[in-house]
Amino acid sequence: DLDNMEAAATAYVLLGLIVPKLVGAERNNMPAVLQKGRPVSATATAALVICSDGCFKQLEFADWLMQVAKLPGCCVLPIIAEDGFRFPSPT
Repeated sequence: DLDNMEAAATAYVLLGLIVPKLVGAERNNMPAVLQKGRPVSATATAALVICSDGCFKQLEFADWLMQVAKLPGCCVLPIIAEDGFRFPSPT
């Protein structure tokens, strides 16, 4: 949810912490923060999902999750970015 400044900041801080650990990794396999209007990479093997209050109400966020779900072997790790975040109920 790039409209949420706290979630966006969390994503960029995590990116800054992860990239230095990947020295020598293939350039096309580097982590990135998704931008509006851009699809999830077809070569993604993992997705850190930054969860903020209301993120599941955003159509593009849901679309990204659906794209990730269709990638074979792609694992998902939810990251809670706000104390007030609650996972949606099944009903």
